[in-house]
Amino acid sequence: PVELDLGGRYLRLAEPVRLEAPAEDVRIVSRGPTRVRARLVLTAGTPAPDRIDVGLHEDSGSGSSGPRAWNGGRLLLPVEAGPRILSLAGAGFAKVELRIDVPVGTTLDLGEIALSPGITVRGTVVDAGSSPIPGTRVTVVGQEERVAQTDGEGRFAIPHVRPERLALSVEAEGFVDRWVAVNRDDASQHQRVVLVHGALLRLRVFDAAGRPVRLTGVSVVPTDLEKEENEVAYYARATWNETDEQGRLQLRVAPGAYRISAALRGRDALSAEVSVEEGQTVEVELRP
Repeated sequence: PVELDLGGRYLRLAEPVRLEAPAEDVRIVSRGPTRVRARLVLTAGTPAPDRIDVGLHEDSGSGSSGPRAWNGGRLLLPVEAGPRILSLAGAGFAKVELRIDVPVGTTLDLGEIALSPGITVRGTVVDAGSSPIPGTRVTVVGQEERVAQTDGEGRFAIPHVRPERLALSVEAEGFVDRWVAVNRDDASQHQRVVLVHGALLRLRVFDAAGRPVRLTGVSVVPTDLEKEENEVAYYARATWNETDEQGRLQLRVAPGAYRISAALRGRDALSAEVSVEEGQTVEVELRP
């Protein structure tokens, strides 16, 4: 890469440019390639994969990914300078993600990166009467590529999960969605998840003129929940939703008391509190 040093501010040259300036004010800087180097190591007795899928992305998700030959676990990757997320995945291995920041014109050496098969998260999803719920979608939160559906007995198994702080997102038609926090030490143990039908909450939001309003960020939060207590539990029980063009929102919630909030542009937030029981359908309107 070639850059122009304009009094301490750098301009990267992606294509030929014409620049009119006093020669003494311009310094052309030629740098070496910007790269990442690493050595992938395997746990003892684990056979090496034929290839490894490597991704380099920004937080926005833009970037590139593709397969690379194993090559003894040696990696040398050309990259764009700046903060990136490096992801490494191979058949039979848990995905690894690292945040890196590569200075322009340098080779960042990450040293050894361990690849392991990870753990298998197993469990059963049942209803309040202990009957299995087949077809339930179970996803490892933060590892969305690790997902499974329950079988006819309500059982699921998700292999190659990174053994870190875990939460499961559990979704089944006609039941309240759940997030289940899994203790790292118990992650390989059988998980039993109970879903309830809950109550059906039907909400409508209106503006000061009585017109229905389409809004994002309508929050439905249990009144007994504080974010500071347990962040995983907070996001497991609180939801943020969007009304349609007619100001309508419909969702299932577990029995309990909730605070519903919505912010209209230029006005204080609208809010209401409601208590619901299993099997109920509750209608709520928010108006200024």
